[in-house]
Amino acid sequence: MKDFNNWTVYKSPGKKLDHPAGAWDKSGLVLNDVERYGDYWYGSNFFTSSYAEGYDYDKYRLIRWRTWEDFQNGNWEDLSNFLPKDVVPYYFTVSNGSLYLCTAQAETPGIKDVIYKLYLK
Repeated sequence: MKDFNNWTVYKSPGKKLDHPAGAWDKSGLVLNDVERYGDYWYGSNFFTSSYAEGYDYDKYRLIRWRTWEDFQNGNWEDLSNFLPKDVVPYYFTVSNGSLYLCTAQAETPGIKDVIYKLYLK
């Protein structure tokens, strides 16, 4: 049996508020999910216009990094521009050698909940 009393805690830089959603410049990261795929870790953040309260909620919605030291130092790549602006990247899954990202409609009518198959290198 594994001992789940031993933890390694990784903290992102820039944490400002403990909110269920937000924007990077207002709250810091609000991670929905993290998944390892290839040489990278991928993270999705719950950033929406109503929780952003005027801040840019597109920045760092979808990020990736190589090591947990990179994560803690804020050395991540912003992949948010690959998604439509009002889509919330939610959960990842790896299947048959591909990475999939389930997204949710945030607050904009007409945006559909979809699943993306990511082709990032």
